[in-house]
Amino acid sequence: MTTVPLYQSGSRLASNAGKIATPRLSYQTNFPLTQNPLSEGGSWIAGAVSPPRTNAQSDGVHAFGTMSSFDGTNFPDSVAILNKGFRPNHFVQGVIYNSSAISGLETELVLRGVCNASTNTGYEVDLVLGTGTAQLVRWNGPPNDFAILVSGLTTNVSFADGAVWYAQIVGTVITIKCNNAPVTTYDTSGDGLILTTGEPGMGFWNQTGSSANSTKLGWKSFLAQEI
Repeated sequence: MTTVPLYQSGSRLASNAGKIATPRLSYQTNFPLTQNPLSEGGSWIAGAVSPPRTNAQSDGVHAFGTMSSFDGTNFPDSVAILNKGFRPNHFVQGVIYNSSAISGLETELVLRGVCNASTNTGYEVDLVLGTGTAQLVRWNGPPNDFAILVSGLTTNVSFADGAVWYAQIVGTVITIKCNNAPVTTYDTSGDGLILTTGEPGMGFWNQTGSSANSTKLGWKSFLAQEI
């Protein structure tokens, strides 16, 4: 029997059946392939194209990082950004994979991400296992250049296996939910740097010093769609 990979390689869905409407681009996957770096037929841009970022990977069950340590200076998050032409207003949704994850691991969702040899920008919803908190971070472009916009979020935050995380950006407003309950809303309009383009994505952090720990925290599935 031939197994068909359970991912959609980017399709535009009609937003209002029977009416004139602008189609919305959508992409979803449950990471059915074993890949390093994660590609799914070229759907993902690998983080290592923008050092010190590293690649995301998958094992047929979930996606996770290749980063294994932190030198205190360079921030080598494992990153994967979609390469589908998403419009700036979109949402991302991920289901957490947690298999006895330990402190030092983080998993991330990305809005308006750009990753190439000259820049790495995006809004990162960062889930920090060690503190049991979430934070919102902006990647500013140059290597190791970022700004923490909101930190220490605990309301409705869950790292449990199967927890559903959602983040959207419409205009300048970012909304974050966990298990359909509000975590925070943030308006970027007052920031010195406002990101206006980019695609959905994800990331991972591992400063435990062991690559084996990377497999313990990640995403079971990923859904992104234009709004």
